[in-house]
Amino acid sequence: PVHHTPTPLPSTCKAQAMRLPDAKKWMAADDQEIERHVSTLGTWHYERPLPTDRPIPYTFTNKIKTEREGHPSCYKARCAIRGDLMRPGTDFDDSRRAAHTPSQSAKRLLYAETARSNLLLESWDVPGAYSRASADPNYRQTMNQPILSNGTERAPGMVAVMDKAMQGAGDANRLWVEHRDKRIISWGWTKLDAEPSTFYITHLGKFIRMVADTDDFLVSTNSASYLAQQRLRLESERQIAIQSPVSQHTNLRIDRTPTTLTISNPKGVLDVLAQHNLQDCNPSPTPHIDGHDLSARQPDEPLLSVISQY
Repeated sequence: PVHHTPTPLPSTCKAQAMRLPDAKKWMAADDQEIERHVSTLGTWHYERPLPTDRPIPYTFTNKIKTEREGHPSCYKARCAIRGDLMRPGTDFDDSRRAAHTPSQSAKRLLYAETARSNLLLESWDVPGAYSRASADPNYRQTMNQPILSNGTERAPGMVAVMDKAMQGAGDANRLWVEHRDKRIISWGWTKLDAEPSTFYITHLGKFIRMVADTDDFLVSTNSASYLAQQRLRLESERQIAIQSPVSQHTNLRIDRTPTTLTISNPKGVLDVLAQHNLQDCNPSPTPHIDGHDLSARQPDEPLLSVISQY
């Protein structure tokens, strides 16, 4: 059975978090998030509003981070600008091409190649990715100043002016991906024309292939030492610093046998179970009845009558 941990369910918004018994922990997490953006990431600074400013509202998303076994590790808050209220062409440049996202086939190809050639597979994460890219200098983005848990503002009467790309903004993903790709290419990596989110680098028979999905990097290599060398290079680069890789900071678990490579996501399963208070459930194979396969060629049938048998 899965270990049962009696913790409050993750909240999806600040209003819900404030109604929970541990609201003080969520309030502290919100204050830490504001401090992180101002003092550590330098996402915004405070100014007196201009007559032409149209400050955009912000929102907080709250979540309980868990360890691999499902135990709570910390209360996490994320502040984002309300991109749905931003005006294209006025608040951000909407004429430039949107950032490319990797296709599922690119990831599947990397997995398949890793399994076939018995390569090393790692997953990297870039913390605070958007705030590592500078804001568009041609657009002045302003946001309502986030309120601290005690009901006050850090800079009364001022607005937050964006210096970095802000999560949720209409151009944040494009700005970060452009910044990311420029840095990676400057280190000697080559981007595939057919799949712009896939990069590779080689040296004396050693190679690394990488699929970049926004701030998550999936990398495969035939040389652990060469991978470690490139990883240290990225970690020393402040503009794209990554967290420690592999199992400590990825949901993937990799199990090898002489003939197979199995990739699973136990932490993701535990997170879903926790959201529905099913941590103590027992695993069961998916019921299946021979001859009852669904396809486009089959006529409509009462599916519920089949499921009701179970």
